[in-house]
Amino acid sequence: MKWCVNMLQNNQRTFFPQKPEFMLPPIDSFTPKSLYNNFGRADSGVVRDMPALSNSSAATTDTALPLSPSLLQIIETLTDPLAVFNEEGFLLWANMAFHDLFLIEHHPRFLALSHEERFALLQVRSVEGQHLLIEQTPLARIFAGESLTGESTLDIFIHSLDGQDRLLNVSGTPIYDEQRCIRWAVLVYRDVTRQRALERQIYDRLNMFLELAHVIALEATKRPDTNQLRQQRESLKQITALQCQLFHTTRASILLLDANMTVMDLLCLGLDEPEEQRLAHRFMGKSLEGMPLLVHLQQEETSLFQTSQLPTPLQDLAPGMEQTLLLPLLIGSRLFGIIALHSPTREDFQGQEDVEVALAVSHVMTLIVERMQRGN
Repeated sequence: MKWCVNMLQNNQRTFFPQKPEFMLPPIDSFTPKSLYNNFGRADSGVVRDMPALSNSSAATTDTALPLSPSLLQIIETLTDPLAVFNEEGFLLWANMAFHDLFLIEHHPRFLALSHEERFALLQVRSVEGQHLLIEQTPLARIFAGESLTGESTLDIFIHSLDGQDRLLNVSGTPIYDEQRCIRWAVLVYRDVTRQRALERQIYDRLNMFLELAHVIALEATKRPDTNQLRQQRESLKQITALQCQLFHTTRASILLLDANMTVMDLLCLGLDEPEEQRLAHRFMGKSLEGMPLLVHLQQEETSLFQTSQLPTPLQDLAPGMEQTLLLPLLIGSRLFGIIALHSPTREDFQGQEDVEVALAVSHVMTLIVERMQRGN
């Protein structure tokens, strides 16, 4: 569909479709080799000089690109993926970076797909994970007269051709002809999957430390509670909840031990109170003495386990959880507690930096408990 923009006397713009001027050859006529023979140089990945088939002898063809050959050569060297689309939504030209980003080798006919076919294939979604309407896609918005530049660029999720979900930042602008009709769209794509994940990680860490500072400030102003154990339980749960935020999990267990490595108390996050009480009753009085993992924890080392491979009885802390990260609570060289963070997946504890941050938070937790035990 071709969008034209008429400049009216009241300076408003209207968009209306006109009859398409040409069609691409049927997709079935393309093979990986013939695709490059028809569309451009195989060594550069450039798509250009598309053949046109008309429905009638009166139909005209318009395969000219809005960019000069010299400019195209410059753009070809850019590391950012760039593509030019015609008024029908078909791809006219793309640099090699575009081929690399969209993994064209996994789907050689991708270059000849219509906008609707690409939209369905890539499962385009918003950053919140909701499927977009085709009118909400960057290409459709540009042909509706928008420019996606500066703060107006758009983040979208796609299901790439290798089966991975990628977050792309898309910018672009319409290109008009002499009659002020939108004839082409130029789009630039950036894979920001890792960048946005790092931004989110930094935000989560900052938020956690701000909340941790708030907890510490509150503890510093509290008077010693006549029920010291209750106050200690509340503080431990608050800070462990912050550690859970780092790994996007809601399940955790806190084992408090006496000098003989016997469980004195068990606190749980992510369980309702009756479940927590039942689990605490099962663990009270159990001895962990002799477990090899205690040696590592006493040396301020973390331990990551498949939950099903935890030593008995620790397996019972979180049945159904995939992994468990164990963090020590030490006063001096004495292990007085173990924090167990539970995850339903195998990916949450892969970031070593987050594990180190969680261990640092455990040190802060130790200081708070030590202050409470000294009676402020």
